[in-house]
Amino acid sequence: MKVDFDIQAWAARYAQAPTLVTEQPHPLTCELSNLAQHDLPQAVKLWRDIDITALHKLAARQQSLQPLQQHIDTAGRVILLGCGSSGRLAYWIANWAQKSNVHALVAGGTAALVQSQEGLEDSAQAGARALSAFTPQPQDVVIGLAASGRTPFVLGALQAAQRQAASTWLITNNADTLIRPQLPDPSLLDGVNLLCLDVGPMALTGSTRLQATTAMQVALVQLFDLHYTTQDFIAYLQQLEWTALVKTVDWEARALNQTPIQYVSDAACLLTTLADITERAPTFNVPALSQPNTLWQVSTDDQAMLNRCAGFISPRRTDLPALQITTSGWLLDHQPVLTLPSAPDAILQVGLKCLLNCHSTLVMGRRGYYQGNLMTHLSPSNAKLIDRAIRYVLALDDERDYATVAKQALALPTLERGMSLVQCLLNKN
Repeated sequence: MKVDFDIQAWAARYAQAPTLVTEQPHPLTCELSNLAQHDLPQAVKLWRDIDITALHKLAARQQSLQPLQQHIDTAGRVILLGCGSSGRLAYWIANWAQKSNVHALVAGGTAALVQSQEGLEDSAQAGARALSAFTPQPQDVVIGLAASGRTPFVLGALQAAQRQAASTWLITNNADTLIRPQLPDPSLLDGVNLLCLDVGPMALTGSTRLQATTAMQVALVQLFDLHYTTQDFIAYLQQLEWTALVKTVDWEARALNQTPIQYVSDAACLLTTLADITERAPTFNVPALSQPNTLWQVSTDDQAMLNRCAGFISPRRTDLPALQITTSGWLLDHQPVLTLPSAPDAILQVGLKCLLNCHSTLVMGRRGYYQGNLMTHLSPSNAKLIDRAIRYVLALDDERDYATVAKQALALPTLERGMSLVQCLLNKN
């Protein structure tokens, strides 16, 4: 496998480092794949409870938001930056905030909104170069978003901002004491203000697009608008028709056996819908949007987005089964299946994200794309994901050690056709 970092140093560091909270298996979802296949009502209920519990943990950290809130209020510019799901969140917040001094830097640019760019995460130099286009000033606040806290692109950008005397912040879901041992140079965090939003392990091990990114989204909304509280979001999640997902999950899992699924989104829901679909490709190692044999199509009547994302988003087709996403609810082939309670857009979008995350993960579990709560089909496109795959192998085969499995992983020239890194490594024993 081709990697752009010091393999030996990386393997030695990750083998000895404590496991990040975001990489730990959730104790309640050890049977998630089995539930997805045989007991969807229980799987949905479990997921709902985990999402709500995560936000209760965030609510307990409400006071920790105040220092950054004060810096934002007096900032010249606020620059949000991230990779993958964190980058897409940065873009969403900048659009939602509707403030001229709030900007987003997404690794890979706006193309990353519709096509995963995880490979860029491993370059601190790329992060520094990307930030230089903004020419940070001392009066600016630069906020890096990284669930793991160790993303080189983000840390490189923050270091570049520090050199220009800008105020630098890292919003993460892990504590400083867990992050530093993961870094090639622990001093990379020196001078960076760290805001830890530890909400526990993810429902699907390591899948930070789930509860970690939800917690970040809720926190960021509050940082930019003091009228919101975490309890507002909790109350909304409690109102949602989660049980409707039993029908939508079963419908999509069956339909995918024969045809791609078309997601038809109105303009207001498009970014949230796109984020969930885009993130499925690396999570489950399936073809991305616009690629041959993709499992999903995205359609909208939003002409501006059709023009901007040509090749990834298309006008609605009549020959594909469709799940329609609107601010009032979901429809399966034109038939209402789920109603979204009315709410301010920031709250509604978080509710929609949680429903889509649950729906898409259980669909793929029903189709056998993970084992227990381990993403055995993930696409190893960066150091973080290779490390995650190695840890999955160790969880499934406790007679092996990290260093040996890491050596095997990095010696693979390519993945065998139709197999994930985890599957290939298990076959090496």
